[in-house]
Amino acid sequence: MNEEFEANVILPTTEGDGIKLADDAVNAAYARDTFPVVAYTAEELDEMAFLSPDITSYCNQQYAHWVTEGGVEEEWDAYIAKLNQMSVQDLIQIHLDAYARYIAE
Repeated sequence: MNEEFEANVILPTTEGDGIKLADDAVNAAYARDTFPVVAYTAEELDEMAFLSPDITSYCNQQYAHWVTEGGVEEEWDAYIAKLNQMSVQDLIQIHLDAYARYIAE
């Protein structure tokens, strides 16, 4: 559409794209234009490649288990303990360090 035509289009604010446009105006005050693009060191990338697959797989398996069978409340502490055994804190620290470098730029 050309800009002149688009300027003459009036969408109802109570349905469809009109709601989306109204929401966009509200969300603009809170949303950023871009997500931060953080950079990882070679060592961090290697560690992430080592840790992430097993941690992600375990999280996905537990999520599926809890959705289909329940038990999250009873199993939560063991879940966190297992993640800690799998070095999830190291993975979190890698992301925090990369973000800290991004902020410092």
